Amino acid sequence: MSLAAITAEPVVPVPHARSVFLPTEPAGTVIPMPKHRKDWRDYAACTDKPAEMFFPGKGQPTKPARQVCASCDVREQCLQWALENDEQFGIWGGTSQQERRRLQRKSQQSRPQNDKRRTGRAPNPEITKRNEEICQARANKIGVEELSVKYSLSVNTIYRISGRVRRTKTEAQENQA
Repeated sequence: MSLAAITAEPVVPVPHARSVFLPTEPAGTVIPMPKHRKDWRDYAACTDKPAEMFFPGKGQPTKPARQVCASCDVREQCLQWALENDEQFGIWGGTSQQERRRLQRKSQQSRPQNDKRRTGRAPNPEITKRNEEICQARANKIGVEELSVKYSLSVNTIYRISGRVRRTKTEAQENQA
């Protein structure tokens, strides 16, 4: 049974997802998306580039990704999104994780002493709940494509969320021991 038959939604390419496919997925696999929303990701220069370019392995060059970002019309929105979502991996808005951390520290240090805003963000309960649901579904062998459709997220984001929550739980268990 095809994924399109399960969701009863038209099958369309994911415009804002970087093209990463599992070894079990044939190249060019199309992921059904419920209602398409237009946002900055639809205009990103990276949408037709391979994800490996933006998530290089240790010691791999970042210059190709940075060159794509340099010519991107939505670079600032991309960087802002990465900062707001504490994106820890990959090149976003032409910056690495280390560069984004530096930007966040500078931003916090530049606040006046009498500025009472919190420097750290409290977790958004809705996002935390969604992330827990995604991890539980992955533990129950629900496919990333199905979760991508259900939550209107890219396959990459589903993998990132399930990995981040799993690491956080493992660290918490190790700290209790």
